[in-house]
Amino acid sequence: MTFNFEKAFFPTEEEKQIQIDLLHRLHKERIAKYMSQGMSKREAEEQIDRDVIEFTNRGYYS
Repeated sequence: MTFNFEKAFFPTEEEKQIQIDLLHRLHKERIAKYMSQGMSKREAEEQIDRDVIEFTNRGYYS
């Protein structure tokens, strides 16, 4: 398996858009999950923010 340095570190605009679309979809799914547990949309957004802070502090996102 070969490693393409340019593809890994310099994605094309199309690849960037695919990543952005994926992140938006995951965010919507997470909001829907929290809302199904009885939270309002605002509460769900706040919970996501707390989750990101917690995961960052644990070192999951770096």
